[in-house]
Amino acid sequence: MAATPPPGYTPVPTPAPQRGDRSTFSGRLDAFISWLATGYSDMAAMVSNAYTNAQAANTSAGAANSSAGDAQTAAGQANGYKNNAADSATAAAASAASALNAPGTSATSTTNLTIGTVPISLTIQTGKSFSPGQTLVIASTASPDNQMVGVITSYNSGSGALGVNVKSSSGSGTFGAWSVALQGSTGPAGIAPPAVNIFMYNNF
Repeated sequence: MAATPPPGYTPVPTPAPQRGDRSTFSGRLDAFISWLATGYSDMAAMVSNAYTNAQAANTSAGAANSSAGDAQTAAGQANGYKNNAADSATAAAASAASALNAPGTSATSTTNLTIGTVPISLTIQTGKSFSPGQTLVIASTASPDNQMVGVITSYNSGSGALGVNVKSSSGSGTFGAWSVALQGSTGPAGIAPPAVNIFMYNNF
């Protein structure tokens, strides 16, 4: 409820009647008595206006208190959302770390390496399941066609230091982002079938 402006007010006639001044007393008294009716009405209107504005102020105060409560509730909800977001971020970071370390047979490296068939050393994540003798593919993350294939010569699971004796490579260049993974071992060579004497069959 909006406040309403106060009503007008008719001022008391002056000067006031004086009993000692008989020549003006009667006229001034009549003027004052005539003003009483108007003045009473004006005062009643002012009292009514003050009461109405007091009600409006009380209603506004109640609305403000309710809004403050709503704001406090919203602030609590926002804080809850913030905490949930922080928990989600923590969980996401943990998942990323877990994904990075599992499976234990894949890794990444930011060691600068040049494609070639020479022994190399690089640093990968710790705690991987790599062992000397296993065959690795070390491919450029940005361009996987540039890669090296070699045999692990050493791996320190505590520091992430990895040594590889590269046996073959494809592509060329120097890169600083690598994807490292085990390569399945190559099975034994098959036995070629005996030659067939087509002439013999044609003349059987």
